[in-house]
Amino acid sequence: MFPINFLDMPLVFAKIRRLSVNSQAGVTLLLALLVLSAILAISFSLATILLTEVRSSGDLIRTEPAFYAAEAITEEALYKIKRQVPPGSFAYTTKLGAVVLNSPPPVESATTSPIFQDSVAKGYTFETTPKHYALYDPTNPTGPGYYGRITLTYLDTGNTDVLEVYLCEFDPLEDPNNYSPPGPACSNPADNTYWKVRDFDLRPITSPQTWDLDPSKQQELIVFNSGSTGNVFIQVQTYGPGPTYTPKGIPYSGQTSVDISAKNAGLTRKMKVIIPNN
Repeated sequence: MFPINFLDMPLVFAKIRRLSVNSQAGVTLLLALLVLSAILAISFSLATILLTEVRSSGDLIRTEPAFYAAEAITEEALYKIKRQVPPGSFAYTTKLGAVVLNSPPPVESATTSPIFQDSVAKGYTFETTPKHYALYDPTNPTGPGYYGRITLTYLDTGNTDVLEVYLCEFDPLEDPNNYSPPGPACSNPADNTYWKVRDFDLRPITSPQTWDLDPSKQQELIVFNSGSTGNVFIQVQTYGPGPTYTPKGIPYSGQTSVDISAKNAGLTRKMKVIIPNN
């Protein structure tokens, strides 16, 4: 055992007090750092939220002129297409106020994208459905269709109503009266047996379905949903003739798609409008 010198005890207690004071000072400093860190984090969060709100407000302010300028070009496209203005005789407006409209210029197109999606409403029949998709060459509407394959996919959204699908096919150079039943090419839905090459029920369990087509003929795809649950969503993919089967779009029958781009103070807004040709 070590001998205890009671004369040294005051010095020992003084050291212990100093250590206690130093420990408390360290804890106070640590708490101060934690509080400052929390305040700094809150400040940064508020600054981020405020910056996002300011940016969104600025985008909204710049969007309105771009949107109305794009609508003005829509009116010009309507005039050009409905009046059938010859190519080269009409130039779209390139600038309205601070909005730039010629980068890129309005693009007119007669076809959709190779992958096309649509909604088929409930409660229709073969005779009443508006979902007719004509497959033909937009640059030569009275010639062959030049389509070699089509794929239909039932998009599963929880609805299990059956989508009924028909495909008719005809030679655009053939006299319609030579067909059985006779009549205009794929335009009279009075009889669901006319010129069909295939018909079937499309549902999630039988999806997707693919048909090979005769590229020397034109085709019309007809779909309808006679169920009562709700809309059925379908994806249509079209391809050119084999053996390459290059992806193609579905033509806008009697319509022209116009893509319009409007830029205002670094903000770009795009609009797609569909205009009837007649």
